[in-house]
Amino acid sequence: MLGKLKALFTFDHIIKIVIALSLVCIAQGVNANPLSGTIGIGTDNIFRGNSLLHDGSNRSLSGALNWDSDFGLHANLNVSEVDFGDGSADHQFMGILGFAKALSDDLTLGVAYMEHGFRGSHDWDNIKEIKLHGKFHGVKFAHHLGQDDAKDYSELGYDLLGFGLTYGIAEDHGHHYAIAKHIALTDMIHLKAGWVSFFADDNSLAEDEDSLFVSFNYHF
Repeated sequence: MLGKLKALFTFDHIIKIVIALSLVCIAQGVNANPLSGTIGIGTDNIFRGNSLLHDGSNRSLSGALNWDSDFGLHANLNVSEVDFGDGSADHQFMGILGFAKALSDDLTLGVAYMEHGFRGSHDWDNIKEIKLHGKFHGVKFAHHLGQDDAKDYSELGYDLLGFGLTYGIAEDHGHHYAIAKHIALTDMIHLKAGWVSFFADDNSLAEDEDSLFVSFNYHF
C-alpha cells in the first residue's frame, strides 16, 4: 500500500493533478476559493538557502496548488525542476497538510505535516517533517521537526520597507540569509527577485554559496 502511495508522487502524476485542479480553479474564476495556485519560471530554484540548479542550469519551472478552508485547515502541493548535474534528480515535490489559526490580531499559530523529496533516476527517500509555525507582531517563525533520520530546520522572517528578510538554519548543514522583493505587475502576474547567502557548517559536505534569482509567477 505504501509503495502504491509513493508511486503517485511522480512528476507526471503531480503535473496531471496540477493541470486538472488548475482548470477547475480557472473555470470557477481567478478569485475562486478555497483553491488557488501558481505557475512560474525562475532563474534558480533555491531551497533553504541552497541552489538546486547545477551544471550551468539557469531555469526552473514550478507549479503549486493551495487549498485553504475558512476554519484553518490547509493543504499545499508544489513541484519544481531541479538539476544536480549528475542526472540523479529532475524534480522536487512537496506536500503539506496543516492547520493554522489567528488567536489575535498579532498572533497566529499553526502545525503541519510535510513530506518532500526528489524524483529522477535515483531512488530517493521522501523526507518527513512536522512543522510548527506562526506569526507574532509581523515576525514569522517556523521550526521543522525532522522525522526518522531527517534533520531539523528553523526559520525567521520579517517584512521591512517592502522587502522580505529571512534567516534560516539547518541542523548539521548550515545557515543562510535572504532578502527578496515581491512586485505585483498585474493581479495575476507577479515578479520576485532576491539574494541568498548560504554558509556551510564546518562538518558539512555543503559549500558556501551566493545566489541571485528572479522569477515570474502566474497566480490563479
